[in-house]
Amino acid sequence: IGPIPLQLTATSELTLSGNRLSGSLPESLCSISGLRVLNLSHNHLTGLCGAGESAGWFNDLVVLNLSFNQLDGPLPPYLFNSQRLTSLFLSNNRFTGSLPKESDTKALQILDLSHNALQDALPAWVGKLPMLRWVNLLGNRWAESLPKKLVNLQESSAKAAPPEAIDPRVLADAIEPRQAQLIQGSATAPPPISVDVTPI
Repeated sequence: IGPIPLQLTATSELTLSGNRLSGSLPESLCSISGLRVLNLSHNHLTGLCGAGESAGWFNDLVVLNLSFNQLDGPLPPYLFNSQRLTSLFLSNNRFTGSLPKESDTKALQILDLSHNALQDALPAWVGKLPMLRWVNLLGNRWAESLPKKLVNLQESSAKAAPPEAIDPRVLADAIEPRQAQLIQGSATAPPPISVDVTPI
């Protein structure tokens, strides 16, 4: 119980899920470079790294899981400007406000923003993500109906195994952008993820 007790300089994977951690992400974590997988889900965290601190830890991330915490306030824009991030899990927090109007992300394949307090209209870029294959946007306060493509994809995602159940190391290796398959509003479940168990 308590804040994250870390003094790290370099690591490719960090999993501290379900440890009743609280407070904000420490400066030592926010300055890590080369971090590919970060899983801090099922804790009591209340704060993220600031925009100025995000360059070190966020630019290399492939999988980020912060679900089931107590994070609140607007979503930081840098979460949606990564060129490498493929999996973003932010469900069951207290995020408010709207998503950024613009985004540079192209690699995002798994997006879970469910059960927050997000509102306003969903920006157009979400429906245009070229590699998106699993999405959950339920439990928010969107001002407009979701585009049909996202509705169909969300329905098919509900029939598939939750991606967060997969070992994040496997997930990071298995969904490299070059292996992605775009689902164009299909009502069937996404194709199985091919698993590469080579350790990071």
